Amino acid sequence: MQYAVELGGEPFNLEYTLESGQVFRWEKKGEWWYGPVDGGMLKVKQDRDSLYCESNSDGLDASFVRRFFRLDEDLKGIIGTFMKGKVMTGAVQRFYGLRLMRQERWRMYARGSVNHSSTKACSTGDSLRRKR
Repeated sequence: MQYAVELGGEPFNLEYTLESGQVFRWEKKGEWWYGPVDGGMLKVKQDRDSLYCESNSDGLDASFVRRFFRLDEDLKGIIGTFMKGKVMTGAVQRFYGLRLMRQERWRMYARGSVNHSSTKACSTGDSLRRKR
């Protein structure tokens, strides 16, 4: 199934969002991103104010993509609640359009476990190197 999702002026940056560490097993090939979602595969690319999508499941339709990338939320309003000071203003300006994603709960838990294990392994390796 192929379809487009119009962003309607909502700030969104697909690359920042998918490279932010929120999801894993997504891969970029050329201008397209490929990733597993809800038992199917989603292929997506951004061209200015539109997302172009292909999926192998009827459930991964335009309304699903809007929810998955939280395009149904007022990002400008959310940013306004915490954009105070130089540090936050700089971060928002640098990564404008990055969105939190809605995912299956088990994916969030798995990501947390993988990140924790990776951090633990790295810190253990660092401490071993320092003892030499």
